[in-house]
Amino acid sequence: MAAQLGNRLAPTLLDSWWSRPKYATWATKYDRTSTCRAHIKRGHGVLAPQHFGVTGLKLPVSKLRGAEKGHAHRNISQKRTLGAVSSTLNISETEADNEAGETARKLVKQAVAEGRFVFEREEVDAFKQMLNMTDSQLCEHMISPATKLARPPISGYYVGAVGMGESGRVYLGVNLEFSRLPMQMAVHAEQFMVANALRMKERAIVRLAVSAAPCGHCRQFMAELPRVDAMEIKVINQPTMFLPELLPARFGPEDLLHDSSTPRLLEDRHNGLTLTAAAAALCLDEDLSAIGDAALDAANSAYTPYSECPSGLAVRTACGSVYQGGAVESCAYNPGMSPLQTTLVAALAEGGHRWEEMQTAVLVELPGAPVQHAEIVELVLKRIAPNARLVVLSAER
Repeated sequence: MAAQLGNRLAPTLLDSWWSRPKYATWATKYDRTSTCRAHIKRGHGVLAPQHFGVTGLKLPVSKLRGAEKGHAHRNISQKRTLGAVSSTLNISETEADNEAGETARKLVKQAVAEGRFVFEREEVDAFKQMLNMTDSQLCEHMISPATKLARPPISGYYVGAVGMGESGRVYLGVNLEFSRLPMQMAVHAEQFMVANALRMKERAIVRLAVSAAPCGHCRQFMAELPRVDAMEIKVINQPTMFLPELLPARFGPEDLLHDSSTPRLLEDRHNGLTLTAAAAALCLDEDLSAIGDAALDAANSAYTPYSECPSGLAVRTACGSVYQGGAVESCAYNPGMSPLQTTLVAALAEGGHRWEEMQTAVLVELPGAPVQHAEIVELVLKRIAPNARLVVLSAER
């Protein structure tokens, strides 16, 4: 079983993910191959039972060295491994495989519980191999731990969404609510997932798994995505569905966008904004160059094809971390996201869990535009980050 786990894990996860310091503690707890490596370095010739979390099992180091290099299949076949494990432990091969699968399930749940909102393709492929799951099954499997990351202080209703991009990455989303603020400021789990994918420059979502059926608000919001009619939608423990089933006879982007070449949500776009001379000078005077550039970048990537009023926000925390997000519109207007909402998604996805640590916020938008966000950003910041200072920079085309 140990070699089987090594066979499944090495080298992708060990080299690309669990080597990261943040995951060293819990990776050691579950990753028996890491334990094998440490044991090998200490010069032991035989790996004792406790190194794998089982009793009565010993494997020569020479075998594990092969597994460590990602060639375990050349040294110990799955059949031989499970056979040896089941014989030594006096259990069936099925039971041995089940134990390995349970360890793998713990790994996936722990990874999500640690607050990770993006999983690279290599990690996803390794998870699927470990769990013997399809793309759809893995996304559904990740819903439960993702749901626990939600922040619903008003409703107490936790929602999780797991999306897979055409890149093979997996993106998590959760619902966010804000006490003592209008309910319209809430971020739905599906919106969070899309904004999460947007900041990673994902170009399409091919499947979505959610803990509860998407509300009408989210169904309308997802209509902005490219090739959305082909996106698989899986509500936990229910059959796969598609958006045309969930939102028949819909009002969509094609009803307002007369140019079919207009980039859709997630597709590459640049709004051609630059800071005015006065705004650029203000950035230099107040040492806002870095955060100002981030806000301008977010504004240029904003998805605002209906109002043509792009805006972007960037916030800087006490420790110097900078998070950014741009406005995201819907053809139905209300289901869109403000630049503050997408920025809060970015902050949470990148480890900024405490809103009150935000010290400076820079908003870039067009002066005199029919759609502006300065007042609502100021209102929300007073509640969630009362010490934050808001600076509004004017842009021009």
